Amino acid sequence: MKEKCFAAMTDNAANIKKAIFLLNQNIISIGCAAHMLYLSIIKGLELIKQFIKRVNNLILFFSFSSKQNDHLKKAQKERNFLKLLKILQDVRIRWNSSYLA
Repeated sequence: MKEKCFAAMTDNAANIKKAIFLLNQNIISIGCAAHMLYLSIIKGLELIKQFIKRVNNLILFFSFSSKQNDHLKKAQKERNFLKLLKILQDVRIRWNSSYLA
């Protein structure tokens, strides 16, 4: 008879790991690599937290004012940008949004 291996992919939260253990002690809890990578990146971005806050304030300034947004588009046209850049907001749960903003 072959033995079967059961595993559950989790986000490393203690309550989830305990729930899996209580459900069946033969199930192995494996932390999600993508989630751990995300948490590492968020921790690394703490070093430039003040810079990100200033950039986000600037983004909000142009996002909430159509007049200022028009000035931004006009400035890009005057400087012969090949492609007009749009305002992108930094969203904590969206990959690359801090970089793209």
